[in-house]
Amino acid sequence: MLIEWPIFAVECVLIGGLAGFVYGVFGSGAGLILVPGFYYILRQFPEVEAYQMQAAIGTAAMGAMLLGLSAAYMQWRSGYVKAVIVKIMLPGLVVGSLVAIGLLNIISSGGVKHLFSVLIIAVAFWFWSYDQQSDKTKWSLTSSYHHFLTFLQGLWWFLLGVPVFTVPYLCKCGIRLRLAIGCSTFLGLLLSSMGVVLLITTGIFQLRHVYIHGQLGFVNIYIVAFSLIPSAVMAAVGVKIGAKLPKVYLQKVYAILVFVVGVLMFF
Repeated sequence: MLIEWPIFAVECVLIGGLAGFVYGVFGSGAGLILVPGFYYILRQFPEVEAYQMQAAIGTAAMGAMLLGLSAAYMQWRSGYVKAVIVKIMLPGLVVGSLVAIGLLNIISSGGVKHLFSVLIIAVAFWFWSYDQQSDKTKWSLTSSYHHFLTFLQGLWWFLLGVPVFTVPYLCKCGIRLRLAIGCSTFLGLLLSSMGVVLLITTGIFQLRHVYIHGQLGFVNIYIVAFSLIPSAVMAAVGVKIGAKLPKVYLQKVYAILVFVVGVLMFF
């Protein structure tokens, strides 16, 4: 393995910085940048090619966990994290995430990549046209189907490496967008922390027959190290900007971002 360090460093800084900014503004969506970005960077590690998408998801989870520390704190301090919402959302998300991490050890890297694309493009179209004010069929966080829906969110969250459904779901349940963003940020920190431990463990088992320098299970330490600081700095910037943007702009820009990434990852 021969890493082109200057190119590698620049790519990590750019991707990490952009992901941090997106995470700060929207309270989620860092994975929309980190997963495809890290998937691209991992081309320099041919030994992990058979599990390239899994490694991208694992590395993105580590980045999201570290990034989430500052972003979640700032959202909490701003009053946009409500413990009652987090408590209601957490059980289904945890169970779904555990099932997804198990499936990542079975599904091929290419299959996960295309599934990623199709689902987030569908979410982009829905969220673009969704109007919370005129929605007469809001869901309920205390409904009988709530745990099933959060289970599906957790499943797709770690199967694709992106918590793209959480903010739209909370909005559909009548939660204000900024509050949905704050709670999603905090949930992202909790779920990413759990996922990192499991993805490192399962990755060590899957890659036990090959030594990959800088790879800890499905987490690439080099990528995390180079992207962490720019991610944290830009997350702080993003939180401040996101707090000032009108709600309608937040929703439309988020939908466009989701759509563009989905299209790029399909090919």
